[in-house]
Amino acid sequence: NPYLLPAALLSAGMSGVESKMDPGNPHSSNAYDDADPNKILIRASTLPQNLLDALRALEKDSVMSEGLGLECTTALIKLRKEQWLDFTRHLTEWELKNTLDC
Repeated sequence: NPYLLPAALLSAGMSGVESKMDPGNPHSSNAYDDADPNKILIRASTLPQNLLDALRALEKDSVMSEGLGLECTTALIKLRKEQWLDFTRHLTEWELKNTLDC
């Protein structure tokens, strides 16, 4: 849905403004131009490793639930969990070739 990203960004931004959250120091380096891009990655927050981890984080995030609306958030989580379960039910070609010993 192309509307979820802008809605989530606006919700997070407004929450930060309303709670007078400190945004921290600005980052002026460019990962593409930096001689050692690993320096930037060390400072970066870790993103969820997969869809299920992202959904678990969203379930715990009251700012997003309030900003997007509880009904919308609940429906989105339900839909994406169904998609995750569908994805995990299928073996990839690599899994078939390398992990099944029968």
